Amino acid sequence: MADATGVGSTGEIMTENLNQKEMLSALADGQLSGSALTQALEFSSQDEGRETWQLYQLVGDVLRSPELARPVDNGDFLARLRTQLAQEAAPVAQATVSSPAAPAIQTHAGRFGGGGAATRGTPRSRPIITAGM
Repeated sequence: MADATGVGSTGEIMTENLNQKEMLSALADGQLSGSALTQALEFSSQDEGRETWQLYQLVGDVLRSPELARPVDNGDFLARLRTQLAQEAAPVAQATVSSPAAPAIQTHAGRFGGGGAATRGTPRSRPIITAGM
């Protein structure tokens, strides 16, 4: 909704901007006609619309042409990254301690011995809460 100055809220402007970009994407895919086509063409005549259109065309060119999608071999970057990672402390896993009063939680698979990879993490593995296991 527009305020007293006639300007919409930031959220409304962002939503409209996203919709305009989606329309440009549909235009690039040849999926627009009628008033939607007219709106997309109007947006493409503005600076932001023109930049968006150029970006979409570049992405399409790269997707269609493997020589444009060639990775850059930047050994300097990788060497700096490895050096920086080597200087950082290794992450330490924190052990969790359960309270003696807290109930133990097991899955069906763990309780009945069928805890193999085929059953672990499946939707059928429901928690069982028991006191003092």
